[in-house]
Amino acid sequence: MVDIRNFKGLMYNPDKSGDLSLNICPPFDVISPNLQNELYSRSQFNLIRLEFGKEFQEDTENSNKYIRAANFLNDWFLNNILVYDDSFNFYLTEEEFSFQNHNYSRTGITVLVKLEDLENGYILPHENTRSGPKEDRLSLMKETKCNFSPLMSLYNDESGKIKRIIESYKTNNPKLTINFNESKLKLWKVKDLKQINEIKKHMMNKKLMLADGHHRYETSINYQEKFSKSKESNESSNFRLMTLFSLDDPGVLMLGYHRVVFGLSNEEKNLLKNFLTVNAENVMKGDINDFNKSENDFNILVINENDSLIYTFKSKNMYDNQYKLLNDYILKNIFDDERLNQVIDYQHDFFSIQQSVKNKEIDFGFIMKPLNKNKFEDLVMNREKLPPKSTFFHPKLHSGLVIQNLDSEVNDNKEFKIV
Repeated sequence: MVDIRNFKGLMYNPDKSGDLSLNICPPFDVISPNLQNELYSRSQFNLIRLEFGKEFQEDTENSNKYIRAANFLNDWFLNNILVYDDSFNFYLTEEEFSFQNHNYSRTGITVLVKLEDLENGYILPHENTRSGPKEDRLSLMKETKCNFSPLMSLYNDESGKIKRIIESYKTNNPKLTINFNESKLKLWKVKDLKQINEIKKHMMNKKLMLADGHHRYETSINYQEKFSKSKESNESSNFRLMTLFSLDDPGVLMLGYHRVVFGLSNEEKNLLKNFLTVNAENVMKGDINDFNKSENDFNILVINENDSLIYTFKSKNMYDNQYKLLNDYILKNIFDDERLNQVIDYQHDFFSIQQSVKNKEIDFGFIMKPLNKNKFEDLVMNREKLPPKSTFFHPKLHSGLVIQNLDSEVNDNKEFKIV
């Protein structure tokens, strides 16, 4: 069953840290060097120093971004910049935001979730992972003994029971209201044991679909293997900070996650062009508007400095979506795994890719469509895996609202009774 716990979060103390909107940041995997610099200058207490600190040429084994993060964390804790809550809570968050001229709102519950094997449990992944990000996150966890950013997971709430509990709690005044970039965040602390137990009861037999954070989840498993005294104990290292959303929440937006390749030799460019042309069922000139209007799941818009072409491929049983088709059928026919890792990157902004093509910074941009929610749920429930970076849930969850300390105890669950 899914075991979720209320906990004492580590949070910014606004009396000492100042405006919270200046201190939170995105998760590490969407932070560019320019954004990193901007976040550093935004506030001396911005979480970027912990979540994704700067690297320097003179860094050594004993002086590096992970050790600096631990030093910042210790200093902020000693000076009451970061303080523990005085009660075990669930943290309810609502985020209002705009996207493509539409207004959205989504509501999540931030909790600790008991770690379990991804192969046959109640927590279901949908993407394969790469080793690099996991090594980075494990090094950070070892030094800081914290998780700074929640994973995003989805659950099916067809009965609406969890939604009714959440909506009733939102009639209370929020503990925090933050205007961050172009979004508005509200946070409530759920302390009432009756409501906490109701949420636990309705959640325990559900399956959680990992939406964002596969690398961080697997890193938590690795950390648990190395440092937990007992997997059955209430040690925080046996749990992972997550924010849970209903799959039916209209504010849970799934966008396409595009691919770009760069640094190709002329031979590689020609091989890729020829493979696309020979194996596509149809090729036509088209732009992003034509692509968005098409309903074929096996269309891929490919842009380079000379062309913008829509390639249509036949559906193949083993490539039942365009992400598998591009990765396993097209790119892996041109590049071996080592070379592919050298030349591929993942981006979600079409216009940025378009500009990079014009500037000759990339050779090809592969524009992808998002999976719809029903297909996503079917894929996850069937335990199918997509290539890395195949889903982009917008907007990313913020790091720094609530922090999990891995050396602390979580609620022991003794007051939880199934009625």
